[in-house]
Amino acid sequence: MQRYLDGTNDVAFKKLFSDKVKLINLLNSLLRLSKGDRIIDLSYITTEQIAFIS
Repeated sequence: MQRYLDGTNDVAFKKLFSDKVKLINLLNSLLRLSKGDRIIDLSYITTEQIAFIS
């Protein structure tokens, strides 16, 4: 029995999109960018809000 990751789950989303090369290939394919407009690099931004408890 195969199991699939739910992309709406935070952990699953990070697992699916943590590989930069695969994500760049996916985005270029989905956006159908021409050779001159293709994504060649990307950077991740931390958006998590971590509560500091003192």
